[in-house]
Amino acid sequence: MEKYFSIGEISKLSNLSVQTLRHYDKLELLKPILVKDNGYRYYSLEQFYKLDFIIFYKKLGLSLLEIKKLMLNKVSINEVLGLLENQEDEVDRQIKELQKQKNSIRNKNKYIKSMLTNPLDIPFLNKKPQKKIAKVTIGNKYLDIYTRIFFLTL
Repeated sequence: MEKYFSIGEISKLSNLSVQTLRHYDKLELLKPILVKDNGYRYYSLEQFYKLDFIIFYKKLGLSLLEIKKLMLNKVSINEVLGLLENQEDEVDRQIKELQKQKNSIRNKNKYIKSMLTNPLDIPFLNKKPQKKIAKVTIGNKYLDIYTRIFFLTL
């Protein structure tokens, strides 16, 4: 006799909420193998494979509709590759954005630490990169002589 798992057992084993599993049922993404007269849902051992498939592609960022199409074999292998490549690009974009946030946090952290190392009642100067000034006078037969000042950071 085949062993069935209740929706609560599946929920605990998969770390998904019962509401999520009901949602998957409603979308016909993961239908229970058995629904008793009292409305209780039961799943078979084989359905864990489907659930693992759903969880894997959900973690990759695919939508439930995209996952459903994959499960029903309604997409070609080239479309699957395209979906995965798009997700990889999105992850790269998120990594760059997170790196910017990390740098911003690091800079703010350095600033706050520098404020803490200097007593608040004593004036101090923050060290900035040294700059040199170059003064250039340019003459032109059509324009009056004018001067430009350039600031060069070392």
